[in-house]
Amino acid sequence: MALKIIDADGSGEIDEKEFTAWWNRADRFGSIKLTDEELERLVVASEQFQRFDADCSGVLDAQEFAGLHALLVEQGLTTKPVDRCLADLDTNRDGQISFNEYVAWLNRSGAFKLP
Repeated sequence: MALKIIDADGSGEIDEKEFTAWWNRADRFGSIKLTDEELERLVVASEQFQRFDADCSGVLDAQEFAGLHALLVEQGLTTKPVDRCLADLDTNRDGQISFNEYVAWLNRSGAFKLP
């Protein structure tokens, strides 16, 4: 989870700029420490994400996302149609949803807040 926090752009990789920015923080280790509540939220989000990642690729394609979207609608987290919701989550516009994009969307939507 710490790596996902350091990956500021949600690309799924930590580049030198992201690592340097994190390393130069005075509170670098404090910035990646989660409360028990935050950790539980991430665990639930991770379980939901992995449940729909049928090919275990670490990203959801449009077909896999349809299942997650149905869950989000069921939980009252979105009323948008699947294509608009997919566009909202896919911030890097690669046609796939990474876990970081999902968590960022959960934060933006107010479902939960993480560092």
